[in-house]
Amino acid sequence: MPPPPDVIETAHGPLHLPVYFPDATRAVVRSVDSHDLESCGVQGVVVNVFHLSTRPGSGLIKRAGGIHRFMGWQRPVASDSGGFQLMSMIGENARYGTISERGIHFTDLDGARNKVLFTPERSIQRQFDLGADLMICLDDCPSPDATAQEVEVAVERTILWARRCRAEFDRLLETRHRGEGPCPLLFGVIQGGYEKALRARCADELLRLGFDGFG
Repeated sequence: MPPPPDVIETAHGPLHLPVYFPDATRAVVRSVDSHDLESCGVQGVVVNVFHLSTRPGSGLIKRAGGIHRFMGWQRPVASDSGGFQLMSMIGENARYGTISERGIHFTDLDGARNKVLFTPERSIQRQFDLGADLMICLDDCPSPDATAQEVEVAVERTILWARRCRAEFDRLLETRHRGEGPCPLLFGVIQGGYEKALRARCADELLRLGFDGFG
């Protein structure tokens, strides 16, 4: 296997590794504007596609010209898939929803008692709507306190969802991107908790699918 690159090229400039992305969950880094981030030498930021899909809506951001114009930020943007919300919201309080092979069934968001099915395909579609440079597969992120059996289920679901994300990403490259400028990058996520064998299995399966990087 070749050594990892020193630089990752994106549609909005290079990322010199290692790189730290500040958290801009809702398209803003709290208390810091885009000009200040650029002045500090920040190479890129990470937004959250799940939160942006619920408010203000990925469709609105798309109509505004994409996440870069929406934020006033012309450097790379990574979009977190929404998988962490499975653990941080549903894992902590079942009233927020359930999980199945289809995807994440969110309920009672912001007290509105609405229902949202967030699938691997929808996660990728929304990330394309944002116009992110680096997209991340939807994964099943288990709690640090999960049992070995729960972690095994999360690994199998992560692999299944990664296949679906890969297929949807490739489909949208053909139908939406059409070779217009540098392609976005797609990262897989390795799960497995503290179980070395499960992490190895997850990594092996994701390597077979072929991603631009791994988290």
